[in-house]
Amino acid sequence: MGEPKSVLIIDDDSVTRRLLVRLVEKTGRKAVCAGDGQEAERLIDSGRGFDLVFLDLLMPHVSGWDLLAKLREQPGTRDVPVIILTGTKLSDTERTRILERAQEVVDKKDFSVNDFEKRLEKWL
Repeated sequence: MGEPKSVLIIDDDSVTRRLLVRLVEKTGRKAVCAGDGQEAERLIDSGRGFDLVFLDLLMPHVSGWDLLAKLREQPGTRDVPVIILTGTKLSDTERTRILERAQEVVDKKDFSVNDFEKRLEKWL
């Protein structure tokens, strides 16, 4: 059996990060976290392979918008599925712009464990 799938979780909210890590690891996958945009950039630049990314939009230092662009520019992460998990109210234009580069946008207030597990299965 090969290496477990790896999920990168980028969110400045520690409660959200801990919850997502528990949910990912419960399924036998590996979770890697970044608590801000700079930490996420270092992980992305490290060349480490990720199979799925959960990304918050509003974070200190480097925004999720910038990280999404970086993920799509780098050959190693260009095709990795990205799910935006945000509490930010998005306009239709912003949502459309994000969905040109990410697979889904999930509002944190609509988050459910069941939906999260379904998304893991769908995108991994």
